Amino acid sequence: MSGRPLDFDDPQQPYQQVAANIRAQITSGDIAVGDQLSSVRELAKEYGVSGGTIQQALRLLRQEGLIVTWQGRGTFVRRRQADTASAGDAEVPTIMRRLDEILDRIEQLEEQVAAVEKDLKKTRTPKR
Repeated sequence: MSGRPLDFDDPQQPYQQVAANIRAQITSGDIAVGDQLSSVRELAKEYGVSGGTIQQALRLLRQEGLIVTWQGRGTFVRRRQADTASAGDAEVPTIMRRLDEILDRIEQLEEQVAAVEKDLKKTRTPKR
């Protein structure tokens, strides 16, 4: 995947620009259904933005049904809803959207726990 530099004159927020770039790559087929996206950290480096900005972009793409994130496995391009949905699957997008929201929250909590653990390590003094 190839991130492009952000345009700071663009009225879109940075996360919207990142999402638009990834969306365009998915739509054009440069990133195919089933392909795994780079990690948040790698994407942040590639686009020159924070991990939070990347997470916002990915959240937007998940809401659009373009990607799915599986804890411990990564983020993948998913089939378009129009390609896979049948009349009986009306509730599937809602369930997937809710699962994605839950995964987003878990990721946020994991980051918060990691920050707290890091702070605790700094404040602890070694026993001698």
